[in-house]
Amino acid sequence: MILVLNFYFIGTWRLFDMKKIFTLFLVLPIILSAQENSRIGVSLGFGTSDYDFIEIDSENETIEVDSSHSTQYLGVDYGFGNHTFAVTTAVADLEEVNEAGSYYNDSYYPIRSAEIEFDDFNLTYTYRLNSSWQVGIGYNKLTQDYHKNYIKNIDFEGIGLDANNQYTWTYTDLEEATSDGLTIFAGYVQPMSNNLFATARVGFTQQDYSTEAVWTEITSGFSPEFDSCLSGNGCPSGFAYNGPQTAGLNGYGYEGNASLKGDATAAVFGVGVVWVLNQQNTVSFDFAVRSFDYGELTLSESSSATGYFSGGDTQVPTVDSSPVQSELEEDYSFFSVKWRYKLN
Repeated sequence: MILVLNFYFIGTWRLFDMKKIFTLFLVLPIILSAQENSRIGVSLGFGTSDYDFIEIDSENETIEVDSSHSTQYLGVDYGFGNHTFAVTTAVADLEEVNEAGSYYNDSYYPIRSAEIEFDDFNLTYTYRLNSSWQVGIGYNKLTQDYHKNYIKNIDFEGIGLDANNQYTWTYTDLEEATSDGLTIFAGYVQPMSNNLFATARVGFTQQDYSTEAVWTEITSGFSPEFDSCLSGNGCPSGFAYNGPQTAGLNGYGYEGNASLKGDATAAVFGVGVVWVLNQQNTVSFDFAVRSFDYGELTLSESSSATGYFSGGDTQVPTVDSSPVQSELEEDYSFFSVKWRYKLN
């Protein structure tokens, strides 16, 4: 039996409860294992993954992000007759990203460091119609972690209390974006020789999408004398400050969180070549693309000031929730080489 492995991505429909899906994948292989000629295989692989993101906001400012990652793959599949069940995961390493666009103007943070990592988890069922065609359905959860650390140094006159005459704003943002759900797909296999096969896969997905972010924007670099004086905790002789007493300047500023939720649809497409080495070993080369199209997204934000910036008041976070008017484009592309070993 020749098992053709294609790399593909899957997304969402709200028609199925995830507990039912997991139960299906646990129970059906047990039932089918009682049948003769069942087949089990494991897959290992590596590759590269590219990520591209473009946003045009309501003020026509653009944000462009792209990154390239090394990716590792692990999968287990079980089949009987025309039925195949598979569990696969792909993990992309944490890598630096490139940030560009008019949003990052000269007044924005000039020193920026940002990294992205993600993992892609899949459960799929495939039914082989004939030697060339197959159809399937599956569940996917794609999780992306985005780490930002921005720095801006500002020159100032420290009214004689700060010899540095410079302080620093540091912005830190930790974001986790998740899209999950179901997709339907169709695949085609074309023999090229006795042991080489070309493959193609196309599908459509509609997903639940959410991003959760936690951020801080704090100051540092003020002298202890300047910090103490402006926070109302005592000034050196000859200096006075009439403001309220606060926790201080250094290590304080602003903090908040944000949530972005909505729907996304995506077309999925993949092509590949499968090389059958013998009855137990196959090697596949795959290239796949997933392009997201976002519907209406809703942004909820909460923020507050701390220390000196709170003005001495106990801050109640300000909360805002509104539709996002931005135009968003997000694309993933993957190239992989995977080896499959047939266990029985």
